[in-house]
Amino acid sequence: MFLGFTVLFSGFAFSPLDVTTESNYEKLKSSGSLQSQQFDCSDVKLSLLPKSPFAQGFKYIWPSKNKNPALIGENLYLIPKSKLNSDTSKVTIEKASQIIRSISKMQGMQYYSNGEKRWTTLYKDAYCIKGPKDKTRVSDNTLGNANGQVQYCLLNDNSLGKTNYKLSYRQSDEEVSVEFENVTSVSIGPITGVSAGNLRIGLDVIDCGDDFLVYTVVIAKYPSIGLIENKLKNSFSARLSAIYNWFINQF
Repeated sequence: MFLGFTVLFSGFAFSPLDVTTESNYEKLKSSGSLQSQQFDCSDVKLSLLPKSPFAQGFKYIWPSKNKNPALIGENLYLIPKSKLNSDTSKVTIEKASQIIRSISKMQGMQYYSNGEKRWTTLYKDAYCIKGPKDKTRVSDNTLGNANGQVQYCLLNDNSLGKTNYKLSYRQSDEEVSVEFENVTSVSIGPITGVSAGNLRIGLDVIDCGDDFLVYTVVIAKYPSIGLIENKLKNSFSARLSAIYNWFINQF
């Protein structure tokens, strides 16, 4: 759940050093991305979390009642706006907000499957639905400001099947974020891999002037059962990269 931060809609961009460490910024300028993975976690500490208002809300993305997660994965990216569109005036938080609410455009997105050892389709179906358990298809809601908006969606994953998610959005002039929470279980064949509420995915986009700083996080709890555990570790890590690649390719 997001913390109720008060954000001024001021229209200025952050400096990268306002929202990440000097060390991380230097690494990002060199490589473009950073990654952190933790397993069998006794608590939730997000090592790459930006210091922006909505990103800081991800400190509370994992409810304490869920106890110790099995996986915490984080990715942090710095991408020049000029790489997203030659007309950088079109690379805005407003455009980013529209993209991350365009769930139907996730259908057919590609990812590298560690199991199949090839690039393939991640989501066979992707669309917004009427409610957490009501699979009636509805249109993406991309109009206006996303701040406080809640949507539900169904994602038919290549290897994890159909799962319903609650999507919670926050938006200011210089930042937009979304949190995914699974409201139905993630199953691997007949076995429940992740119970409802035990998978949280976050995406945060920060305007840093000439660049976007993009943060993604996944936190999940699942059984410590050989093949299931290995499959989910690889699957969730691959999905963070896939979501980022899908996002930047929409500009």
